[in-house]
Amino acid sequence: MALNQRDIGRALLRLEPTGAFIVDGDTLGDITWLSGSDPAQPADGLITAEVADLQAEDTAAQYLQDRRQAWRDQGVDPFDLIDALYKAVLEADTTEADAYNSTRGTIETTYPEIASP
Repeated sequence: MALNQRDIGRALLRLEPTGAFIVDGDTLGDITWLSGSDPAQPADGLITAEVADLQAEDTAAQYLQDRRQAWRDQGVDPFDLIDALYKAVLEADTTEADAYNSTRGTIETTYPEIASP
């Protein structure tokens, strides 16, 4: 996990939402707590753990966005997919669902599921 200025700032806002600080670089040593600010300054390990959590959330969100876009790129409307599943389950007509399953296989090969943090 690489630290960066943006993620350090986001982690600090989560850990100390009322704290006033400046992050002027990509290391924990680049944090300046402003005078007049009286937060309980979090330990480096806590900040690093929060950055890791944020980066895992970002990775998961990007994964979902990429998969949604892949479905759109294949011309699949979510409502059509739901309709096909409805027909497959309740009406025993799998024609449309089989076609979507083929597309799903392609998308899952391109964007395999990511492990939970």
